[in-house]
Formats: sequence, C-alpha cells, structure tokens
Amino acid sequence: MMPRPNPMIVPEGRKKVRVVVKKKGFTERQRAFIREFVTNGNNGTKAAIAAGYSEKSARKIASENWTKPDIVQEKDRLMSKIADECGCTKELVFNKLKEATTLDMDSKGSIVLKALELIGKHHGLFTDKSEISVKSHEDWLDDMKDE
Repeated sequence: MMPRPNPMIVPEGRKKVRVVVKKKGFTERQRAFIREFVTNGNNGTKAAIAAGYSEKSARKIASENWTKPDIVQEKDRLMSKIADECGCTKELVFNKLKEATTLDMDSKGSIVLKALELIGKHHGLFTDKSEISVKSHEDWLDDMKDE
C-alpha cells in the first residue's frame, strides 16, 4: 500500500501554501494540532505528538479534538485553502475520474471500477435508505386514550 501524498509537497512552479490557524480561542497546542494535521497527511495521532502531547495520550487527544466543532471547522477551512491554492478543485477530481472510466478494462480494470465506484458514491447510487417511523411519548399517550 502506498503512503498518502503529503499536501504540503508542492510540484515545481507552484508556491507552498502557508498554513495559519486564524480563529481565536484555541490553545497553542490545539493550533499546533490543527496545523500539523493539515500538513502531515491527515494523521491525528502524529499531529497530536508533533503538537506536544505525549505519545501515550496522543490518540485519545486527537479523537477528543475531532469532537470539538471549532477545531473541525478550522481544519476544514485550511484543507479547502490548500486544495484551492494547489489547484485541486472538485471539477479536476471529477474530470480525472471521468478520464479513468475510459481506460482499457482489460489492463486497467480495477482503476476503472474504482473510478466508477467513487462517482456512484458521489451521486448517492449505493446508499441504502430505510424509512423509520418513531412514535413520540405524546403519540403513545394519544393511542392509549383512544383505546
């Protein structure tokens, strides 16, 4: 399995994106965690360790940080900024997936199938929808009165 590409390694001719956590209200460790997560290939445990948390608690801290909406929002903002500045737009991704579907099925079948799977997921073709009806406490009491 190939390692994830690091979004901070920029091809020649493109500038490196400056990652600045702007939002106020974060501790220095939280700022460092967000910055490290965005620049290290999206590994929460490694980001926590690099931000100064102990190796023993890093996994737990990373998990806790993702329950905090402000941290998630700032991470999403930075990831979008990086994608925009590096030219990785939605259109580019969909065009590349579309190109992959035209490859020869005999030699590149797994690539074609994966591209079709990702396009299908985007369009919601593989979601199972279940209809669930839930009675509230009041509905249950009304049914009791009717009997």
